[in-house]
Parts: sequence; structure tokens; C-alpha cells
Amino acid sequence: MAMTDEHTNPFSTRYVRPGSLAYQFAAGASAPRLIERLARQRWWGQVVGAHGSGKSTLLHALVPLLEREGRTVHWHTLHVGQRRIPAAALAGWRSWRATTQLVVDGYEQMAWLARRSLQHRCRQTHAGLLVTAHRSMGLPTLVEVRCPLDTARQLVEKLVAERGATISTAEVDDLYAVHDGNVRALFFALYDLWEFRRA
Repeated sequence: MAMTDEHTNPFSTRYVRPGSLAYQFAAGASAPRLIERLARQRWWGQVVGAHGSGKSTLLHALVPLLEREGRTVHWHTLHVGQRRIPAAALAGWRSWRATTQLVVDGYEQMAWLARRSLQHRCRQTHAGLLVTAHRSMGLPTLVEVRCPLDTARQLVEKLVAERGATISTAEVDDLYAVHDGNVRALFFALYDLWEFRRA
């Protein structure tokens, strides 16, 4: 028998993966303002932040607005050890145009030569390039992201609100500190804690 929603671990992947949780903007910031800034930067920009700070979640918030602006988005996600975007995914690059928006999540994974080649193709076709990275990769910075403790608390509270609040603020604070503000790692730890308590 399938578990009802209230018995499902609130920190399961389906609830915490990028795109499932709304990005929490700092006071005065918003997705439309970032899109305006990206446009001023001729659609080139980098989103910089530590592991688990919300970079991918922010991209999910920006893409619908990019499409609303008439941008044709080509999204590529790179993981540890993946040194380049697969050749098949770039096969049609000569058809890119000024309204094309390349989005690369995990840009720092790419080898230097692969990054340089991608930038050259974007310049040649006047395409935009928006990337995430853990450190500056030499592109115009769109925003530096972090998830402060208060925001982490709010996210946890939202996740457990309809499933029984068994996670205390002190536990969130302790795990946030243990994982150096990495909210993805915080969610993994809270998943394990939730499973332990209902075992």
C-alpha cells in the first residue's frame, strides 16, 4: 500500500530537488530584477555560490522568465568528473542566434578548453551564456548566492508543516553548522533523522 503524503519523508528527493522548492530571495531581490540585470549584461552571467547554496534552485526560478523574454533555453547539467557537454548536445550550435540562451549548471566541471570553446561558439552566434559555479569563472557575475540559517529554518518548517513537526529549531541549527551551510547536505541529514525516528 502506498504511503499517504503525511507519512512520506518530507526530505525525500521529490520534495527538495531543484524546482520543487521555491528559491528564497533576499530582501530587495527578485527573479525579474535578475533577468533585467542579465539582459544588461547581454545575457551573459554567472551564479556563484558554495555547494548546496541554492544555485540550481535559482536557475529553475529564472528559466520561465527567460522564456517569457523570448529566450530559447538550452539547459545542460554537469556532474563531478564530467569535463564537457556531450558533443551530441552541441551538434546544432551553428543554428544558435541572439535569442538563444545556454544555461550550464556546474560550469566549473568543464575543462578549460571546453569552456573556452563554448564561449567562442556563444560569441560567434551572439547567444547568451548563464552558468552556475562554486567560484568565479571569469564571466560577469549575476549574483552570489548563499542560504542563511534563517532561510534554512523556513524551508525546513515549510517541508514538515503538513507531516508533523518533529524537527526542532535546535536540530536544524546544529546540522546547518555541521554541514557548513550546505542546505542540500542538511536535507540529506534530516532525511536520515526522520527515517530513524519513525523506524
